[in-house]
Parts: sequence; structure tokens; C-alpha cells
Amino acid sequence: MQCNKVERYPPRARIAERPKRRQYLLEIERHLEMVGAEPTKSFNLGVGRFHLPSLEIVRLIDAEVYSDSGGCLYMTRSIPVVFCYDHKFMRFAAVSIFSVLSNADAPVKIYCIVPSSDILMLASIPEMNRIFSSDIQIIAADNQIFSTWTENAHITRTTYLRLLIPTLIREHKIIYLDSDLIVLSDLSELYATSTEQCFLAGVPDPRGASSSKMPRKEDDVYINGGVMVMNLEGLRQDHFLEKCAQINASYPGLATWLDQCLINKYAENRKVIIDPKWNRQIFAGEVTLEEWNDYVSNGGSSIIHFLGRIKPWNAGSGPHVAKFWWEYANKLSMKLGRTEFPSISRNSLCPCGSGKKYKHCHGRY
Repeated sequence: MQCNKVERYPPRARIAERPKRRQYLLEIERHLEMVGAEPTKSFNLGVGRFHLPSLEIVRLIDAEVYSDSGGCLYMTRSIPVVFCYDHKFMRFAAVSIFSVLSNADAPVKIYCIVPSSDILMLASIPEMNRIFSSDIQIIAADNQIFSTWTENAHITRTTYLRLLIPTLIREHKIIYLDSDLIVLSDLSELYATSTEQCFLAGVPDPRGASSSKMPRKEDDVYINGGVMVMNLEGLRQDHFLEKCAQINASYPGLATWLDQCLINKYAENRKVIIDPKWNRQIFAGEVTLEEWNDYVSNGGSSIIHFLGRIKPWNAGSGPHVAKFWWEYANKLSMKLGRTEFPSISRNSLCPCGSGKKYKHCHGRY
């Protein structure tokens, strides 16, 4: 049965008693040891042994543990939001994170999962921590564990880091966001989506469904993986990572959109379908000004997600889309006191690849 009813998440009932808190923290420590606290630790996924590196994890000893009305413990008053990206998308991810923090009413905790080889390239993240008094944690993961998995010219193996979220992050539930989007509102309503019976929630992606080669049941709704609410506790108990690995091995070459196809196959007919405003899927080179105004100016969207090869910072993007994205990028630069795109001067080539000078291209915004 398709899980398409959206319900509010049960209210927090009380702070867990200290003995329960100690027990929970000990459980977390055991889990971290199992999944990677020792560099040589490994575990079997059914299709070979995967090795995870040591993890830079949030400090647990001062965390407050809460229980919901069902007795399920979770660790934060803030809304946990997860990004996965590499150094090529670092600057664009910073803009997305900035949009989350700028429009948040409730406290937000940001987790950034990055390849371990890129860990020293994230200069803007600690600065945003300071400027926003926010909680941004960086977690290094070895994406080489996916070295034999399918890649394409548009999507690299970094995208598979999403599959590690339940293993690397010890939260009960999180919001996952891609790095090519802008958040326009507080995320509390999205986070309230119930995922107790179906562990994944997302917005339908008709284009992804029509182009995916992965076989699925006829009545299954294919969701876009760029914005998801994920019940991590449920996914851990259901062996999410291992099952995705088994799907990847069973359908070689059929995951058109890589991990997104694997996730949809894993959650076949077991997804919560949420309001499209939480993942307004835009093709920057195709959307008309009239459509754009409906999506943005009239308050019809809470998250704008830029799909396809052409992004707002690329040549070929509609000027109305580019102007919108660069406004956020420039605001971030003003907050940081420097540009996130330091190689750009008025007379240098625009980073979008158009071949024009910056002042005659995206610099005019």
C-alpha cells in the first residue's frame, strides 16, 4: 500500500531519565565502533566488504535526549539537516546551507558528509558556524567504497554518500537536501512529516520515473532524492545500506540516476508523498518567467531545486533564475566578508563557462 498520508510527528513528551540517557549514549558508542570508529573496521554488505574511516561525530556527552509519545529516543531540539557533497560542489553547497540558516525560525543542526580527501577544503563552513551561531558538523566518509558502482558524466560517486546517512548520523529522523537548491522557508513543517511506517518521504519526480531503467511496480511513485525526510532509526533496523548494495548488484547498469534509483527500488510502494512545494523541481534553462513567478514570487514554493546539467550559475540558465541564485550567493559573500568565488573579478571570465567576462554575464546581477 502506498504511504501517502502526511501526519504530524508525535510531540516530545519529556527529557529521558539519566539512566536511559547513559544507556543511549553507550549504545551510540558501540554503534560508532561498529561502523568506523577504528580505521580498519569493516562489515559485510553481502556483495563484498566495505571499509569506513574514522568519523568526526558530534560530541555526545552533553547532548539532551528526548523521547516521543511512542518511547523512541532522539537527541536534538534542533531540526537535523544533512548535505552530501565534494569539493567541486563546495561553494554551491555553502549557498544552499546559507539559504537554510537565513530562512530558519526553529534551530537547525547541519551535517555535511564529504569525501575524506576533501575535508580540508571547507573553509566557509566554520565561518558560517560563527556568523550564525549555528551547529554545523562535518563528517568525513570514504567514497572509494563505491568505486565499482556506476557513475556518469553528470553524477559522480559522491552521490552515493546519501546511502551512508543512517550509518554515519545518529539521529532518529533527518531532512536530506541536495546542494543545488535554495530553501525559502522554515523547515519545521517538512520535518513534521510522519515517517514511522514508511521510512522515506519525498516529492514525485515524473522525469526521473520516465527515464529510470530500474524495474519497479506499476503503481510505485518515483520520488526525487534531492529533498527527503528520512527515518534513520527505521532505515538502520531495516538494513538500508545493505539492501541498496544488493539492489545495485542485482540490477547492474539499470540505475539511471544512480542512488536515486536504488532508493526508489528499496522503498518500492513504501514512501510518504509530500507537497510539491518542498521540492519545486526547476530546469534553469527551460522555466519561463511566468512559471518562475508562479513558483517563487507568489509564495508557491518552500524549496527551489535546480535539476539537470544547467544550473543557475551555468551558461544557458534563464536570467531570472540566475539573478535569484546569485542574490543568495552575493549575500553569503557579504556575510563572510569575502566572495565564495574568489577568482572572480569584474574583468575575469565568468565561472559559468559562457566565455564572457563576469561583468557582462552573471556579474551584472
